[in-house]
Amino acid sequence: MASFVRDRLTWLVYLQLGVYGYILYGIGPSIQLLRDDQGISKTLSGLHGTALAVGAVAVGVIGPRVVQRIGRSRALWGGLATACAGIAIFCASTALPVTLFGAFIATFGGSFVVSVSSTVLADHHAVAGSGAVSEGHAGAAAVGMCAPLVIGGAVAIGVGWRAGLLVALVLVVVLAVALGRVVIPDHRLVAGHDPTPSGSLPSRYWWAWAALAFCVAVEFSMTIWTSDVLRERVGLSEGAAAAGVTAVVAGMAIGRVAGGRLSLRRDLDWLFYRALLVTAVGFGVFWFSTAVLPAMIGLAICGLGISLHFPVGLMRAINASSGRTDLAAARSSLAVGVAVGVGPFVLGALADKVGTHTAFLVVPGFLALAAVCIRQSALRPATL
Repeated sequence: MASFVRDRLTWLVYLQLGVYGYILYGIGPSIQLLRDDQGISKTLSGLHGTALAVGAVAVGVIGPRVVQRIGRSRALWGGLATACAGIAIFCASTALPVTLFGAFIATFGGSFVVSVSSTVLADHHAVAGSGAVSEGHAGAAAVGMCAPLVIGGAVAIGVGWRAGLLVALVLVVVLAVALGRVVIPDHRLVAGHDPTPSGSLPSRYWWAWAALAFCVAVEFSMTIWTSDVLRERVGLSEGAAAAGVTAVVAGMAIGRVAGGRLSLRRDLDWLFYRALLVTAVGFGVFWFSTAVLPAMIGLAICGLGISLHFPVGLMRAINASSGRTDLAAARSSLAVGVAVGVGPFVLGALADKVGTHTAFLVVPGFLALAAVCIRQSALRPATL
């Protein structure tokens, strides 16, 4: 069984992921509360998911060249600073163009954190890289779990959801003061991979890329639209429904801790298939629920399954890249972008026509398509 030592570099990257996790999982319920302030339709509100997607796609296109030019350290810290600027813009106005731009900037910066942190951990921990990546994203989910609670609490005490989301700025300052001097190795100093920022990737990589995209569509559909179902079908208040998203993120945090250990013992495909199954079971419990307790149990089970989708999906893509880890991780941002842009927007557009609860049936479809792509990426030869 592979093992690894968590040194100061590991903890720095974990905490950087954690801060972005707070931003990411705070934006989802904030979008629904912002919609009430703006007085817009669910379809228009879904454009915020599209804005998040465009930010991720932009990093997928230009990320490899940016990281090669400025190095991993500046990409990570600069990405965090940019993400914070994005949420500041997002909170500054109720004008739709401004909030869309803020969402774009937040994900543009954050996507550098996600892609670069994964390659840093994968390279730094070698054969135990999958465990480190999974554990890092477990920490991100654990910190992110606090965001809906803080935002819901801020609404409940009357200071508003914006105050809860802007806590992320304080977290970045504290992290910079505590660990800002830790050296993050530049990609030019890491052996064993090809740092070329462009070119072709193996065919198997693109099937793994598609599996990742469908799974991210599931995650963002759940974190962005769950609060609507909790309000409309279960009858929770705005603040309670926003805080209810914590059930999903809590499941993700627990699942990623366990998944980090399992990934050191089990094949990644074995983990991926079972994660899809657990997600489907949890979604079924949630979708059929009309009371708070079973809905929360279903969301927590769903989160357990979702917990492994991104870290395992990303590691499968990186492993299928023939050593081009930086390029593979950056191109995976395209998968995130497409998923975030298409999944929640389609769900929102359907919700305007048939209701959010019925529209949520796109989620099992995404899970089934992900399973098909996993099978294809496992069977296709890793040739250019």
